[in-house]
Amino acid sequence: MYKVAESDWRFFKKLLPIWKERFFDNLVEKYKKILDKNELSSEKFWDLSKKMSKDKTIILREVTKDEIVSYTLDLLKYRVIKESDLDDFSESFKAVVKGWHKHLLVVDP
Repeated sequence: MYKVAESDWRFFKKLLPIWKERFFDNLVEKYKKILDKNELSSEKFWDLSKKMSKDKTIILREVTKDEIVSYTLDLLKYRVIKESDLDDFSESFKAVVKGWHKHLLVVDP
């Protein structure tokens, strides 16, 4: 199992609020599209409710030091961050995340 460096953990915690806000910005745009549909208000409400419930489970969970690789992979998967957002992390952290990211892209395009 990969052991996360303390410096990567501190840096991750510093960036996480910024990345979460970016995620929320993306969600708000998606929610606007749902609300702008030419449907009954009740249908829009239930579509939005379902989407919000799913989205809450993606990013709002608490992250421990042991989970930052998988959480970072989720951020990449949902296009909240790009690999270039990892530039200031340690080489070992970047290598682990990028290795898993490439593997997951092959498995789950």
